[in-house]
Amino acid sequence: MTLTGKILVVLNMMMGIFFMGFAMIVYETRAGLRQEMALMNNTLNKTSSDLTQSRTLLAASTEEQAKLQTEKQQEAEKYQQEIANLTNSTNTLKKELADFRTRVAKDESVASKATDNQTVRDDEITQLRKFREELIAQKSAMLKENTELKDKLQQATNDLKLTQVRNEDVVNQVSELERYIAAVRQSYKVPGPEEILTAVGAQAPPPPPDVEGIVTRVDKEGKFFQISLGEDDGLRPGQQLQVWRQKPEPKYLGTVKVTATEPTTAVVSPITLTGLIQQNDRVGPEIMPNAAAGN
Repeated sequence: MTLTGKILVVLNMMMGIFFMGFAMIVYETRAGLRQEMALMNNTLNKTSSDLTQSRTLLAASTEEQAKLQTEKQQEAEKYQQEIANLTNSTNTLKKELADFRTRVAKDESVASKATDNQTVRDDEITQLRKFREELIAQKSAMLKENTELKDKLQQATNDLKLTQVRNEDVVNQVSELERYIAAVRQSYKVPGPEEILTAVGAQAPPPPPDVEGIVTRVDKEGKFFQISLGEDDGLRPGQQLQVWRQKPEPKYLGTVKVTATEPTTAVVSPITLTGLIQQNDRVGPEIMPNAAAGN
C-alpha cells in the first residue's frame, strides 16, 4: 500500500470516530429533552388537580356557611315563638294572681266577720298565701327563663347584623376602590388597558410557537380570562393567542389578546369569539389538537 492510501485509511478512521461521537451527543440531548417534557407534563397535571381540590373545598365552605345562616334564622324564629308563649303564660299568671288577691281579700273580709271560724279561716289564708308564694316563685322562674331567651335572641340578632355589616363594608370598600381608580385615571389622565394595548400592540413580539396553556379563571362578565402562561413562557402584552377546546369534542373558540402578564400567569381579553370560554380550555399561538390531554 502506498503512502497516500495509508493516509486515506487514517482519515477515514478519524472521520468515523468523529461521527460516532456526534451521534452519541445528539442521542443524549434528545433523551434529556424528553425527560424534561415529561416532568413538565406531570407538574401541569398536579397543578390542575390541586386547583380542582381547592374549588371543591371552596364550594363545601360556601354550602356550610349557608347552612349555618339558615340554622341561625330558624333558631331565632324558635326563640321568638318561645318568647310569645312565655308572654302569654305571664299574662295568664297575672290574671290568676289578680283573681287570687280578690279571693284573699274576700276571704279576709269573711274571716274578720266570722270570729267563730277564725282558726279555719286562718288555715285557709295560710294555704292561700303558700299558693301565692308558689305562683310568685313560678312567675320569677318564668321571667328568668324569658330573660335568658331574650339574651340568646339578642346575641343571634347581633351576630347576624355583624355579618351583614361586614358584607356591606366589603362591598363599600370595593366600590370606593373602583371610584378611586376612576378618579386617579381621570385626574392624571392614565390610559386604560385598551389604550395601552393599542399603543404597544404593534411593538409586541410574536408569542413563542411551541407554548400551550389552559384557562384557569373566567371573569363573571366574560371580559377577562386568566391563563397558565406568563412572562417566563415568552408572553408579552399585545400578543394574540388562539383558544380551543379538546373535550368532549374539539371546538375552536376564537382569538384573545394578552392584556397583562406576570411570571407564570397572564390576563387576556377576547377579540373575536365563536363560543363561550370556560375553565380548562386550551390557549396557544396556534391550535394544537393533538397536544397533551386537556379539556
